[in-house]
Amino acid sequence: MNLQLFTVMRKIIFLFSAAFLVLVTSCQTITTSKVLDTEMFEFMHGGKVIALPVDLVEIKISKRRGKLFSGRDVTFEYVYALKSPQRRTLMRYQCTEDSEIDWFISQLKVKQSKDRSHFAIGIGNKTAAIFDVFNKNYFVSYSKFLDGTNKIYNFKTLDLNQLKSPRRAILDHLSGYQELKGLDDKVLVDILCSVSPDDELNSEASYMLIDKDLNNLSAANEDRIIEHCRKSAKWRKNIVLTMSQARDDIPVESYIRWMDKLVGRAGVDQEDKYRLKEFLQTGDVDYFSTRLNYGDYPVSMAVKKEFKATLENMVYNVCSLPESGQEDMMGKIELLKDLGEYNAFDNFLDGYRKSSCIKQTIHEFNNSFMFLSNLSSSETRKWVDFVYQNFDKIEPNNRSWDYDRIEEDLSCYQKRALLTTFKSDIDIFDDMVIPICN
Repeated sequence: MNLQLFTVMRKIIFLFSAAFLVLVTSCQTITTSKVLDTEMFEFMHGGKVIALPVDLVEIKISKRRGKLFSGRDVTFEYVYALKSPQRRTLMRYQCTEDSEIDWFISQLKVKQSKDRSHFAIGIGNKTAAIFDVFNKNYFVSYSKFLDGTNKIYNFKTLDLNQLKSPRRAILDHLSGYQELKGLDDKVLVDILCSVSPDDELNSEASYMLIDKDLNNLSAANEDRIIEHCRKSAKWRKNIVLTMSQARDDIPVESYIRWMDKLVGRAGVDQEDKYRLKEFLQTGDVDYFSTRLNYGDYPVSMAVKKEFKATLENMVYNVCSLPESGQEDMMGKIELLKDLGEYNAFDNFLDGYRKSSCIKQTIHEFNNSFMFLSNLSSSETRKWVDFVYQNFDKIEPNNRSWDYDRIEEDLSCYQKRALLTTFKSDIDIFDDMVIPICN
């Protein structure tokens, strides 16, 4: 490593460390925790051993003392933490550093419903958690820690036989009517895979998959549901129909992956062709921007060829497009580059220079090309020169904005020429000086 690079790296590390120190010292309160010991709380329910972890946790609380850099006060608290099998905290119980977990476990009590579809854990009159059991899968339907203080159950008077059925609770969760904060995704999918694809739970799950506000599943868990339920022709037909009606609300990667699993490659090709027709009407590049880079399910050569030809016609004959098709021209050019047309911007500019719609489009294109775009430095130079040469075609009320977009890349002589000719339009605050160029 050369000395100059080493010096630069030292400066970066110093600045980062200084920023981190300021961040830490400026925080009013910082809380960290450490597990000191763990034991298992075990009991029988419905002929099965249930094992829940119990942690002894040290909580360190650091509070800023007075003004910045005046020091901090540090205190410690200790709690027992009852956990779910997935190690999510269900309840915290105050204790001391020298407390024994065995004592806490000895104080925990278990209640069970008559039909064994529910069991609850409590200490004294406090209900720590309620579990529901469905097809031998158990999940948290209530937890003091997860559900907060909005719902409090007195353990001594708790009647589990009066609770809603686990099936009803799962349906309400899938529909978004009442979220089960303690229902782990894997357990949910285990439950769905334990019943028939045509069961009402899986019918509701098909709608949950499509609703982005309800579907928080990983791709692997989504695939598990689809792998299980696609055995049913009825389920496949219903979800494909629902997907097609909500295609704009489903992430492209998910849509294509599901379509491949439900219908196969023919279904993916059919969707690409549908989106190609839609692209011809709207010029919206969002679908294909994602689709062309989705390597697991590549676009067919036939569709790719047709899409490229369509895209070239749009980019190289911009004036023939409706206004909607002229939007996001930068995105269209980037797609052509992705398809191997590395001179796409130059080809666009050659056609645009000869076109008859510069006056109507140059302002929008300038925004697209000069604000957070992927133009190379040489492409930026060419575009700025083009705007400079055609500045008279820009509407007077847009000239100040467009000048601001290109000012940084203009030469001194170009700035002088534009400000001399169009100063009243560009300098709306009347505070710009026409430069003197050597």
